[in-house]
Amino acid sequence: MRAQSPVATASRGATQEPPTQATFCNARTAVDRQMAEDMVDVLAALHARFYGNGELATQYRWVASYPRWFTIGAEKMSLEYYTRKAFDAAAHVIPKSVLAQRIES
Repeated sequence: MRAQSPVATASRGATQEPPTQATFCNARTAVDRQMAEDMVDVLAALHARFYGNGELATQYRWVASYPRWFTIGAEKMSLEYYTRKAFDAAAHVIPKSVLAQRIES
């Protein structure tokens, strides 16, 4: 990690000591390559602790696995319903061979 980066400093704080500075982004934050790389470093450092570690399945049982997390999100957002709705709305531009593959249920 880059020692001068506010994001990298925050990642050290999250894993070892309280951060001295951090950059919090929103939809309007301009993110340059350096900042994006620092963000990836932070996420990698935070997630690496549990990679291949059974601690998530034992001590942190409340944390959903990725497949379960994805399914929960898809269900909450009615992903299947909105996908079908979008498919119907776009049917006039979808090739007939693709339309024929649609599985109705």
